[in-house]
Amino acid sequence: REIVHFMCQNAITRTLQERHATTQEQKEAIYNLIFHAKTDDFISQNTTTLTHAIKSLKILDPSLGSGAFPMGLLNEILRILHLLNPTMQAQDIAALKREIIQKQIYGIDIDADAIEIAKLRFWLSIAVDEDTPAPLPNLDFKFMQGNSLI
Repeated sequence: REIVHFMCQNAITRTLQERHATTQEQKEAIYNLIFHAKTDDFISQNTTTLTHAIKSLKILDPSLGSGAFPMGLLNEILRILHLLNPTMQAQDIAALKREIIQKQIYGIDIDADAIEIAKLRFWLSIAVDEDTPAPLPNLDFKFMQGNSLI
């Protein structure tokens, strides 16, 4: 779990640094936001830009397995977006989680059972957070069986 957590933080940090930081201070601000939950002037002034950048990320796991890496990224994205907007309520976070799963996360695995496990894992993560049950999203085109090496 710790390795997945570190990999997810590192992937998001590097992506945001490459796309939205031009100076070393800005890169450090992004690093401190993601790894240490610290905000500074750069983060405060660029909250909208960073929020949009994070919400526009597309995540593909070419070897999905049980979905540990994309689930870790989902949790990291939610944590960072909550840091950028600390006024979000539980229902806002649940809606945001559903949106991220529906629009940003994709996975491929050669094993059909792994795909089904990953779908179940994401459905359960949605169901746990929602107060009122809603239809679960169709993940058939988000998590697919295939050989990503071909």
